[in-house]
Amino acid sequence: MNVFNFVGEVDQKALYSLALTGIEIRLLLAFIFVGFWMVAITYLQFMYLWS
Repeated sequence: MNVFNFVGEVDQKALYSLALTGIEIRLLLAFIFVGFWMVAITYLQFMYLWS
């Protein structure tokens, strides 16, 4: 039971820290996601044009 209580406390602290930095994390993930799709779409367009 002590292990589960410890994990619960760690989860609460992690969720609290994520809540504080949630905006920055979401912006970073959105930036990475958009950048990944831009690269993927550009790559697919080149593959389609050169095939």
